[in-house]
Amino acid sequence: MNFFRALQQICVSNYMNYFWSPPDPGDKYAHHERWADKEDWEDFGLLLTIFIGSWTAYWLVIHYIDYWTFDFIPWYVEVFSMVPVLAYLLCSEEYGHNPLQWWPMFFGYCVDCKQPTIFDQNDIKKLGGPYRVYQVNIDTLKFRTKKDAFRYTMFN
Repeated sequence: MNFFRALQQICVSNYMNYFWSPPDPGDKYAHHERWADKEDWEDFGLLLTIFIGSWTAYWLVIHYIDYWTFDFIPWYVEVFSMVPVLAYLLCSEEYGHNPLQWWPMFFGYCVDCKQPTIFDQNDIKKLGGPYRVYQVNIDTLKFRTKKDAFRYTMFN
C-alpha cells in the first residue's frame, strides 16, 4: 500500500473518530469544543454587550458633537473613530502612557540580561531610562541604540 494513502487513512479516521465521538478524558489528543458550556456563551454575550454598548455611547457622543458643530465629519469616521482610541489604550497598557516610549514596538537591539531579574524603575533609569531601554521579559533587554546595548554588554 502506498505510504501517503495509509497516512491519509490514519489521519482521516482519527479526525472522524474525534469529531463524531465525545473525547476520552485521559486522551492527550482529545478534542474540546470551545463553546460547549452554556456559561461560555453567557460570558461572551455579556462582554459583547458591554463592548457594543460602550462603542455606541462613544459614537453617539461624537455624533452629537459633530451635529452641533456644522456636521463636518462623515458618518464612517464617526463610527470608526474609536479604533485609534482602542489602539492607544492597548499600546499604553503595554508600553506606558507616553507615545515616545513606544519605540520597542518597531525597533531596538535585543540583549540577554546578565542577571535574570525583573528590573525596577531605578535600574531602568541607571541604564538610560524608559526612553532608551525596555525590558521585554526576564531574560531580555531591548535598547534603543546599538551604543547603549554595547555599553550594557561590556560594562555592566
